[in-house]
Amino acid sequence: MPPGAATASSRAPDPVEVPGSRRGNAPPLPERALAVLAAPEGEPGGIDPDALREYRFALARAVIRHYPSAAREQGLSGTAEIRLTMAADGRSREVALRRSSGHRVLDAEAKAMISGAAARAALPERLRGQEFAVDLPVRFELRDAED
Repeated sequence: MPPGAATASSRAPDPVEVPGSRRGNAPPLPERALAVLAAPEGEPGGIDPDALREYRFALARAVIRHYPSAAREQGLSGTAEIRLTMAADGRSREVALRRSSGHRVLDAEAKAMISGAAARAALPERLRGQEFAVDLPVRFELRDAED
């Protein structure tokens, strides 16, 4: 990350269910899948923490949650940590995998989800003109239907 860039984390919304779908004549899956923006704890480091929190919530609202069907069918789950680096002009400069979920398909989907959300989420005025990075865990979890 470039000198002077700040990294931040703050509390994100609760998990959101990802609707499942059936493919062909396959039987329905007995689980429901969740793709979640979770929140690690951390220090904002020089950037307005309220504006960062606002942006994290904007990202969470803008993300299109998708659990890859191949991962669901194979019972894959895990948490990928994605670093979104924003340029001073307000555009995303980089979407990088910081920590793998252990499954390439989930890592790639987590990066795609955050990249798309960054393109749709409004950047708070107080963050404009600043370069910063936000670490965003994306959790993919299979749960029993009885939950």
